[in-house]
Amino acid sequence: MLKIKLLKKAKPETDSMEFNMNQDILIVRGKWIIPGGEQAQDYIENAALVIEGNHIKEIDSWDAIQKKYPSSQVIGSNKYAIIPGLINGHHHNSGVSSIQQNIPDNFLDAWLLSLTRSRETDPYLVTSLAAARQLRAGVTSVVDISPLSGTLEACSDQIAKSLKAYEKIGMRSLFTIQGPREMNHIVFGDNEKFFLTLPGKLRERTKEVFLSADGIIWDECIDLFKEFYKQYEDHACINVSLAPEGPTWVSDKTLAKVSDIAKTYNICTQTHVLESIYEKYYAQEHFKKSMVSYMKNVGFLGQHVSFAHSVWISKDEMKLMAESGTSIVHNPGSNLRLRNGIAPLKDMLEEGVNLVIGMDGLSFNDDDDIWTELRLALRLSNLPYGDSKALCPEDIFKMATHNGAKLLNLEQKIGELKAGRKADLVLIDLEQIAWPWIAPETNPLQLLISRATSKDVDTVIVDGKIVVEKGQLKTIDEKAIAMELAENLSKCPFPADQASIIEALIPHMAKFYETKYPR
Repeated sequence: MLKIKLLKKAKPETDSMEFNMNQDILIVRGKWIIPGGEQAQDYIENAALVIEGNHIKEIDSWDAIQKKYPSSQVIGSNKYAIIPGLINGHHHNSGVSSIQQNIPDNFLDAWLLSLTRSRETDPYLVTSLAAARQLRAGVTSVVDISPLSGTLEACSDQIAKSLKAYEKIGMRSLFTIQGPREMNHIVFGDNEKFFLTLPGKLRERTKEVFLSADGIIWDECIDLFKEFYKQYEDHACINVSLAPEGPTWVSDKTLAKVSDIAKTYNICTQTHVLESIYEKYYAQEHFKKSMVSYMKNVGFLGQHVSFAHSVWISKDEMKLMAESGTSIVHNPGSNLRLRNGIAPLKDMLEEGVNLVIGMDGLSFNDDDDIWTELRLALRLSNLPYGDSKALCPEDIFKMATHNGAKLLNLEQKIGELKAGRKADLVLIDLEQIAWPWIAPETNPLQLLISRATSKDVDTVIVDGKIVVEKGQLKTIDEKAIAMELAENLSKCPFPADQASIIEALIPHMAKFYETKYPR
């Protein structure tokens, strides 16, 4: 990482007077400004940036900015690092975590099935609280994968409330509608054969509870997408899209249709691919080819597409991803917690895949702190050899900034601190990170990636607006929303009957995989 020392620029006094008349000017000062971007992330020492409206106007030394704008509002000091707003490329919102719902981590299918017994509450509260946690950690943009269930009217209400939450809190969001499963409702593979392995009563109850056909269908999901896309088409921070759950659950016709819609509307779509090793086996058995080759044939590759997880992807599949411009979102904490393994980040980057960080709503410390996920991604990615091509903090930081913006097709607007870009940025208090001492030649990114947590995030600005100040949300009353959510959950009855079915099913699911795909 290079250090840039900016030269002082003398400015006529008349220029300063002219600029100072503009009330939209905000100066953000820091010990370090880490701009990010596609190339190596150089940092600027003792500098400041100028925000005018919702854009960055210029970046220069603190002395030069101070002289040019002597009367403008200033936030920050030489005790802060300034970085681009972080981008969470894959998330499922939850007001309280699955652990707090008494749903323990498990292998993927068992855990997903267990989620269906969660106590439900208002989507506005859930989205608000999840967004609040992310904003306080420095996440300014999120790809929200929102599963739908129930009637068309209920799903429409769920979407409206979630979008209202994003509007109120002021977070940048790609809100994606995840439609229903069309196959493999319980396990990957022949579900009818799996049902035959179950005791008679359990088999009938499973079909009755989990194979109900009275919920929303994909054509209705597409209608909802069109309705809400039109409503938010011109919104500064919110985009609406579709996100099929994955090729093991959704038909090739639906995948092709969603991909075509995304291209027609010039939006991004996302799906889960090769999260579990069983998905790799499933593709070989049912598609007679690799999963990514299947997705290519379906037409679900391209710059408008991103895959979440892709833990079990081969090098040949990575090449297809890179050639097509398809992104991968890496979710290290979730991958570990749901026993899916460690994704080959180094190989993905070497093959030229656009690699992004995500939290999946299931972070390693169960707290939606993206800093832990960044650290985890770095620590897990390097093998125990003296390899000159080992990943470094700059690689990980790029995943959470520029690469995330590229996934969103917003790399010319966010993900980098640069004149003309949107003012999405984060001020990090260095007091605890640097205490009691740091070497003066310290690499700022190495320091932040290794030591920062959400508690060090002081100020967050999205689209030119301060949404977090001194670590607290300015746009919503987070504590009041949390208390209302807790009250609602306490009144929601526990679905004991459904929970008992799930508990009985899980051992049979584990046995099914052990028998079908022995290690």
